[in-house]
Amino acid sequence: MNEDGPGRLPLLVIGFGNPLRRDDAAGLVVADRLGAVPRPGWRVLSVPQLVPELAASLAEARTVVFVDAGLPGVADRVRVEAVAPGAAGESLDHAASPRGLLGLCRLAYGRSPDGWLVTVPAEDLGFGEELSGRTIAGIREAVGRIEDLAAGPASGELPRAERCPTPRVQTRLDRSTTAEGTR
Repeated sequence: MNEDGPGRLPLLVIGFGNPLRRDDAAGLVVADRLGAVPRPGWRVLSVPQLVPELAASLAEARTVVFVDAGLPGVADRVRVEAVAPGAAGESLDHAASPRGLLGLCRLAYGRSPDGWLVTVPAEDLGFGEELSGRTIAGIREAVGRIEDLAAGPASGELPRAERCPTPRVQTRLDRSTTAEGTR
């Protein structure tokens, strides 16, 4: 599990997905929203896919939150689940899974952060950049839940995975409404 040490970053958020496949961009939008506000102790990454090279960033964190779009018809609401490290090398070919990346981090660095996966509901993964209404609402909820997760208990410590509350998120609609000044 997580070993706290000097210089360890409290929270790493990694949003991933494809911005050209409509709702698949949900993880990227959540990361963009969270990264738009400077937050001490946070590092927010927006990447097209999880790759083994991210293990070094995980090794610097106490907690990592992965954010992705769910499969249409499977994820009907925002889900927050603890993620345990997988076996070394699990799902580490072209793109990694959260479990595989945590396992690689543990293998390479002797430790891994507490892991969470936030899944935002998706309805349309076709080509395009527009988000569905369900995904927009899910992004908003996911942003809030991640902020709640980071707030942790009153002690100021990030909660460990086994006792962490479910987090919330936001989307591209929020970005467009902010640009128009109607947020």
